[in-house]
Amino acid sequence: AVGRRGCNRTAFELSKLLLSLSPDDDPLGLLLCIDYYALRCRMFTFVQDLFNYYDNTPKTHPQHHVTSLPNHLFSNALAKFNIESGVSGAGAKTQPNPQTAAQPSAKTLLEDALVRYPAILNALLEKACVPRESGIWGTVLNHYLFRASPETQVTETVTHLQNIFVERNLILWKAPNVLAFLQSAALGATQRYDVREATLLEAFHGNKQRVIPATVYRHILISNFSDAITTIPREALEEAAGNMGDLGAAEA
Repeated sequence: AVGRRGCNRTAFELSKLLLSLSPDDDPLGLLLCIDYYALRCRMFTFVQDLFNYYDNTPKTHPQHHVTSLPNHLFSNALAKFNIESGVSGAGAKTQPNPQTAAQPSAKTLLEDALVRYPAILNALLEKACVPRESGIWGTVLNHYLFRASPETQVTETVTHLQNIFVERNLILWKAPNVLAFLQSAALGATQRYDVREATLLEAFHGNKQRVIPATVYRHILISNFSDAITTIPREALEEAAGNMGDLGAAEA
């Protein structure tokens, strides 16, 4: 509610405080929105450090999946882009994190994000009212990588998360310089696909196998991201009901 009133810094500080109380459990699902508030406040290094923290957790960690969620993949790339572009950030460190410095370029990070969630590209452009029937955008969107196909089909819950990301983050991605960055990365992704780059193909062909942990569902159920997104996917409701039943049986 605080964030929707435009109090982004307050929303960020509250999210950071609440997340610090339980970073491994995240009972309020703050990991689905804290990166957005951080970017609105130009806390670029925070976004990168948060991504690196969860990216380096063991696979058994309850929040290891965080760095495969669309918001963190795209936000990490955008934070890197702003730093590379010399955009002054709040809370900048005097000594960079070695893990952050070792990250690929912003363009590569965004290419990887687009390959994992290709449907987000067209959704962002449509929401930003960008002409995309011809020219470079027309060429990109007609490429197999970004055309709707069985390999790019995802679950209803993943689609819902993608819609949430686009609805919430559009304001960060519609600036002309960011759209140019997005276009460059989309072109780069198609070129890497055409030369059959192994890591890119593995990410692309793994789209249908992507699983969103049940811990994310409860935030989808309780969050009010936007008046434009009101429908909860049936599979998310069924999964949440199943988890509640399991919890009740365990308590009994």
